[in-house]
Amino acid sequence: ILILDPRFAVALAIVLSLLVGAFVSLPKFWRTTPKGFQPQVRVSILNLVQVWQLRRTARVLETGGRGDEALLVWHQALRKNLGNVETARSLLRAALAIPQLSLRMVEDISDAPNWLLSLSGTNETDVILVARFLDRAGFREDVFALLDPLKDRLSPDGEIAYLKTLVERGASREYATRWRRYANRLETDREFALYHAVYEAAWGEGEI
Repeated sequence: ILILDPRFAVALAIVLSLLVGAFVSLPKFWRTTPKGFQPQVRVSILNLVQVWQLRRTARVLETGGRGDEALLVWHQALRKNLGNVETARSLLRAALAIPQLSLRMVEDISDAPNWLLSLSGTNETDVILVARFLDRAGFREDVFALLDPLKDRLSPDGEIAYLKTLVERGASREYATRWRRYANRLETDREFALYHAVYEAAWGEGEI
């Protein structure tokens, strides 16, 4: 009777579909890190769906001006799939978009910069993105180490971060030379203006 009952057939089909779906979606079969990258990151279909939902939520929060919440959601998305380079980039961009980046926020995402550089193979664009984040976080020596090899091809944002490190290192002559060369490219940056004021107070305008 059950076999002939259409409702039983429908229920059985649903149960089997759920079992097959669970078998396919739960195991972490899909590698998302580049070939040869160690450690490998493997995710399930469920993880990919969760990441998609989290990324969508983060963008909605950013659009609504809720940057602090968006940062947390981007971090959750990265944790769900550590092999997603774009999510790592979006996380750091979200951090840079927050007017007041707290120490707690920096600590929460402190693993993201090095992880991004590992994933992208020190792509120059990502190096500058990481350097900008480290600059906001106050890690000037790390900024110098990243940007010094690229100092002849920095973007305006990268140049600002690099000039700040020169002031802190007391490299007045190099600062003066680079400031004169790139001053017309530098966007208005309130913190950089303070660094330039420090330079003028410490070494005087004669260097310029």
